[in-house]
Amino acid sequence: MKPFVLSVVVVVTAGAFAWHRTPDEAPAGVTGTVKLTGTPPANPKIDMSEEAACGTASATDPVVAVTGGNLADVLVYVKSGLPAGAAPAAPTAPVVLDQQGCLYRPRTLAVMVKQPLEIRNSDAVLHNIKAVPKKNRGFNISQPTKGMKTTRSFTAAEVAIPLQCNVHGWMHANLAVLDHPYFAVS
Repeated sequence: MKPFVLSVVVVVTAGAFAWHRTPDEAPAGVTGTVKLTGTPPANPKIDMSEEAACGTASATDPVVAVTGGNLADVLVYVKSGLPAGAAPAAPTAPVVLDQQGCLYRPRTLAVMVKQPLEIRNSDAVLHNIKAVPKKNRGFNISQPTKGMKTTRSFTAAEVAIPLQCNVHGWMHANLAVLDHPYFAVS
């Protein structure tokens, strides 16, 4: 069975937030939890037996991660209603995507336009990360050595950029690039 990628995106308009001081100021940020009601689907098993360096013959792909009813890897962002004006500058600290245990960690991540994305290989095995955006420049980077780091950034806002490893077909993640800081990943 081929693994699937479940992506949940919760979109919020800025009007749902309480403004601080004056209506011209942006909200303080996005916080909260995303709850799952009902029984989550079973996560698919991954056969890693052909790649000894991955450490285990099979693993569970955390497609749906639930702890105490809280759903992980959910992107929440403000889609519309932000005050007019210049967007805040992107942070200089990178957001990290790690290749660890032959899985991407985290599975869902977000950066601001021009904020660095640092891609790490924590495994002693070749990984090849491929990004296939529609509005930004794509990339296909080989990281054959444990400890390698590569940094990329993006020039345009774009939600749901698929990331995949061309060596290990079960490795998938999703990246969002936003032009404002009003987002969070659970």
